[in-house]
Amino acid sequence: MRNLKVTFVDDESIVISDLLTLIDWENSGFIVEGWAYSPDNALRLVKQCSPDIVFMDVSLPGMDGIELCKKIKEIVPFVTFIILSGYMNFSYAQRAIDVGIFTYLVKHEMTSEKLLDVMKKVRAKIEKQENENTLIRTHALKNYLQQHLTTAQLSILEQAHLSPYRKQFTLIMLTALVPFLLRGSKEHSLFSSYTGSPVELSIPENHTTNIFEQNGDLVVMTNCIQNVTSGKDYLFCVRQLINTIQNDLLQKFGMNFFAVYLPRASKLETLHHDFELLHKCLPLYIFHKIPAMQISGQINHSIAAELDISFINRDGFLNSYQEMVDKTSDVLDRARKMEDFGLFSKCVNQILLLLSGFGMDIIKNKTEISQLLDVESVSEYLLLQLSELYRSNTLKSGLSASTCFVINYIKKNYNSWLSLSEASALLNSNSMYIGRKFKSETGKAFHEYLADYRILQAKELLCSTNMKIRDIAQQIGISNSQYLSKTFKKITGKTPYEYRNQHSYK
Repeated sequence: MRNLKVTFVDDESIVISDLLTLIDWENSGFIVEGWAYSPDNALRLVKQCSPDIVFMDVSLPGMDGIELCKKIKEIVPFVTFIILSGYMNFSYAQRAIDVGIFTYLVKHEMTSEKLLDVMKKVRAKIEKQENENTLIRTHALKNYLQQHLTTAQLSILEQAHLSPYRKQFTLIMLTALVPFLLRGSKEHSLFSSYTGSPVELSIPENHTTNIFEQNGDLVVMTNCIQNVTSGKDYLFCVRQLINTIQNDLLQKFGMNFFAVYLPRASKLETLHHDFELLHKCLPLYIFHKIPAMQISGQINHSIAAELDISFINRDGFLNSYQEMVDKTSDVLDRARKMEDFGLFSKCVNQILLLLSGFGMDIIKNKTEISQLLDVESVSEYLLLQLSELYRSNTLKSGLSASTCFVINYIKKNYNSWLSLSEASALLNSNSMYIGRKFKSETGKAFHEYLADYRILQAKELLCSTNMKIRDIAQQIGISNSQYLSKTFKKITGKTPYEYRNQHSYK
């Protein structure tokens, strides 16, 4: 709950003196920014401090109080007025209501209790209004960005709500440091369920701040940095602000965030350009092991569209593996040196497509890929997967077609009820013949191979999840947890609990 800024406008010093002493303003949650005895001084004061609440005398030298309220509203659109008068004038009170004045107080009837009661109601009204204003402002900003509007195309109401950003503001964009291969997955869409601000940040509350999700990333706009628009002082303030935001996000989501920012303040007129620039630079976190990055100019042009990487395919893998891997490694290294996110993503997606064509879904292995946050580790991991697939494929070449079929049958259906008879029937062959051939080529009987593969899957679930043992048993096709524990101990020499304790869940 922030302290609300208050100003007094009255041509009688005794009235202002009474207002100053009637209640303890600071302990009640208010800051008296100043007072004025004339309309001209009042306008100067309002421009200087942008108050939340103005106590306004009905009659001032040279100007009617209601008229002055209208002029002040042009400067501070969402200010709240409390009218002061020596007596109750009902026609004047009606005019005040028409202008949007909050309440009308008779000076000689004011007591500390009455004033405190009014201020509590004013606070409740302002807090409700500010929450509504934040939602409207966020909607206006998102509409402004998505529709590529100009300020002239905004409605009068939207322009009023965006007025705090008319002079200058700081624009920061952040992205969660999720494993690169999991970017875009539902479980890492942190902000998709939020319609308003997804997190409360420790930014000074007496400034305007909007926080919203855009394309899965976080946008922060705030005018809390005042009086400087560029240079060392501005950058120092921005970096302090980013550090505060990142700490808040870490506490909220338990994740680190990478931030990008400009070396200068933004304006509504430059928002489209600044937003697009920062948005394009967010993925650069994979090239830099730093928490934040200053963006000083345009990023390098991506050559992804011009570079042909169709050589990463099944035929190349099977018939000229080493040549394909060498060329793939060169492309990944080129993308790293050029900081070309488009090229890197294109190459990664092509490798994943090739691996999936051989039945490899590496995204399932959450334990390993959870550590892949930068370009070097992702490249190394994918090249290793290609090497493992090639080795596995080479070993498979010594197996008969029927044995390869049974192995794939087990891997695809291990979580269901399986039998050698069913596999043999699919091959239109005798189960005894298939069983003998399978054991002679793999060294294991069908049921032994199936048990080993199920335990392999159980190990992965024990390490990468906090699932209960009985749920893991059902997940891998074993009817009960007792049988899983018995089989697990027989194969590994440890119980599932012992294995999990030695390989802590992350």
